[in-house]
Amino acid sequence: LLSDLMLARFGQTTDPGVADLVAKSCLLLPPSESDLKRIADLADMTLQWKQTPGVDNLPWYHFCKGLAEYRRDHYESAAVWLQKTLSESLRGSDDKRFFAAYMVLAMAHYRMGHLDQAHADYAKGEELAGTKLPHLGSNDLGYGWVNVLHGYIFMREAKALIEGVPEAKSKTK
Repeated sequence: LLSDLMLARFGQTTDPGVADLVAKSCLLLPPSESDLKRIADLADMTLQWKQTPGVDNLPWYHFCKGLAEYRRDHYESAAVWLQKTLSESLRGSDDKRFFAAYMVLAMAHYRMGHLDQAHADYAKGEELAGTKLPHLGSNDLGYGWVNVLHGYIFMREAKALIEGVPEAKSKTK
C-alpha cells in the first residue's frame, strides 16, 4: 500500500511539513490499527512546529491533529482541534482548509450523536465547495489542488456516513 511506503520512507521525519503531508495522506481513508499509532505520532509531531517568519502552517497542523483524532475514534478531541482550525485564518488557504475541516467535523459530530450539528457542518462545507472552490470535475483545481482533493474525499465520506450509506457504516472500527 502507498501508506506503507510513505510511512517506511517518511515515518521518522522531524520536519513538521513532511509529517503533515504524510499523516494527512495516510488518513484519507481509515488506516489499519497497526499504522494508526505511527500516523497519530506524525500528527502530534506537527504540533512541535517552530514558526518561521512569514510562514504559518499551524492551522493546517491543527487540522491534521483533528483528522488523526477522528480516525482514532476520539471524536470529542477531534471536534476541539477542528474547531481550532476553523477559528484560525491564513491568507489564501482558509477556504480549502475550512472545507476539509467542516467535512471531518461533520463526521465527528455525527459519530457523537450530534446529528443537527453534523448536518450544519456538512452544509457549511458544501457551501464552501459550491461557492469558493473549483469543481472537482474542472481541468484546473488551482494552487493547493491536493488540499482541494482531500476536502472532496472527506466530503464523499461525510455524505455517505450522514446519509446512512451501508459502505460507510461497515468501515467503522
